[in-house]
Amino acid sequence: MDRWQCPNLELEVFFKRLKPIQHPELYVMGVHGTHFPENILQSTQAKAVILGEPEWTVTDVARGKSLSDIPGLAYQDGNRVARTSPRPLGDLSQLPVPSFHLLNWDGYGYELMGDRFAILETTRGCPFPCNFCQRDLYGGRAYRYKTPQQVAQEVEAVLRHPGARCGYFIDLEFSLNREYTLKVCEELMRYRSKWTWCCQTRADSVDRDLLEAMRAAGCTLIHYGVESGSEEILAKTEKKITLDQIAKGIALTKEAGIAAACFFMLGLPGEATEDRRKTLEFAKKINPTYASFHITSPYPGTPLYASRSWKQLYPESLLEGQDLRALKSFEKRAYRDYYLRLGYLASALKQASLPRLAKQAALFWRLI
Repeated sequence: MDRWQCPNLELEVFFKRLKPIQHPELYVMGVHGTHFPENILQSTQAKAVILGEPEWTVTDVARGKSLSDIPGLAYQDGNRVARTSPRPLGDLSQLPVPSFHLLNWDGYGYELMGDRFAILETTRGCPFPCNFCQRDLYGGRAYRYKTPQQVAQEVEAVLRHPGARCGYFIDLEFSLNREYTLKVCEELMRYRSKWTWCCQTRADSVDRDLLEAMRAAGCTLIHYGVESGSEEILAKTEKKITLDQIAKGIALTKEAGIAAACFFMLGLPGEATEDRRKTLEFAKKINPTYASFHITSPYPGTPLYASRSWKQLYPESLLEGQDLRALKSFEKRAYRDYYLRLGYLASALKQASLPRLAKQAALFWRLI
């Protein structure tokens, strides 16, 4: 079950696809089962649900160990759901290079980067206390690393046979440890003529020299979580960042020749219509290459989810009824107001290739 940080809330398609399998050795992993194993076991008829970080638990299952002896599992034991002891977080440096040669890269792409697109990582976890972030499968606030050499080996593996042309380091905060990030960039320099990559990080954890090193190593796009253009609402997220810090980080990114994709959350706690307007105006002010406006979802396992009781396991929003309809209307308006500016359109036409523009236009049309 995909998307560790922003899990899919519409599970009916997933359940429907599992029904024809009916295999006695079906196992399910992901955020949903980690928090609601009883629900997922019942809905999927899986033999067991893997709780939290999956690699080491999956290995024990594949080796044929008894379920009761494997940490990090939930399984049906008669009329009850049994849970084994929690599994300690693993050492990322001990993970082998994935078997990327088994993938058909033609099936993977990202509108902002291109086709033949790979997902990689250098770290897991994040020490910041943002109250909306789902990071249980990353190990929570514990921050762990792969070695820079290990990262290079994985990049080399995705480029073979022929392999990927671009990729995304899906770390929660790619540049949190500056010295480590510089070492990773040193390793990636040898591949800069073969592929490009993007990452996600905080706007206050970049500087001019670091961004130039990332650009030289092949980074062409950085994802930033801005969340809100209201200083008051932003403070309530516990992100521990200011609008001035965000604006500075975005400006430095663009100066370094790296595109910036900024993510804005609508419907945060305490947000009023004026706060939403501020968010849209702040987006226009910092003018990232791409702006993404999304309704806040209270993911299970986050303080936002724990702040109240819910009628459903996976609520779409903090709001309901007419308030939610108004929020969705503003979401579409935000996309139109941001992307249909003449200055933005002129800049986009100059910088992007026609095939890339066509895919981005199709994405925009789906969003509005």
